[in-house]
Amino acid sequence: MAWYRCMTAQGGGGGGITPTFTKTTLCDNSELSTGALTLSDDYDNYDFLMFELWNTSYSRTTKILTTPEIIADIITYSNSRVNFNEVGNNQYATYTFSSKTAISRTGSRNLVLKTVEGWNANNCTVTKTDLYRKQAITNETVSIASQVSLYSYDFIFMSGCDGNSTETQPCCYLAIATANDVEKFALSNKFNPYNASSDLVITEYTMNAQKYFRVQGIKFT
Repeated sequence: MAWYRCMTAQGGGGGGITPTFTKTTLCDNSELSTGALTLSDDYDNYDFLMFELWNTSYSRTTKILTTPEIIADIITYSNSRVNFNEVGNNQYATYTFSSKTAISRTGSRNLVLKTVEGWNANNCTVTKTDLYRKQAITNETVSIASQVSLYSYDFIFMSGCDGNSTETQPCCYLAIATANDVEKFALSNKFNPYNASSDLVITEYTMNAQKYFRVQGIKFT
């Protein structure tokens, strides 16, 4: 799981804020049912969403932290489907959202959704800025140019699209843009579309070419 860089504002515009969250379990599928699942609340009532998936063949967990806006765009442009994928391999689960609370697994290779949590920040304000929105299902590789310094964001949340509507997915990785050369080396930002992983190069105003779908800069104040 790649959001291991704890949700602590560092080197960005948040001024060193350590956000804390109220976490609500929206779905507990500990029994690993492959049938229809129901969320206890609309997913868009939360600042962030945590999806935990279990690999039934390799007995391992993948946690993906994303935003409701990213999930909503994937649903809109991918025929209501959201793909979840481990990093750099073909282990996946595709879930169809028939509503904001009703989901069902419609494709999988060994992954099943185990839990869904909604996170709301309780000691700060969360500001989200779109850095890129594809709003289409294409195989296009694009770079991102920002008018605002990327160093002003505490985290960058990403999603990828490779031209297949069943493979549009939130990224496992969160990115941090920083002017600190030591942090740049240590962080080693990555991007993961379906069945792939690549180096993510971030400067103050640019992100290198990738198969981005929707990218958001997150700031805690």
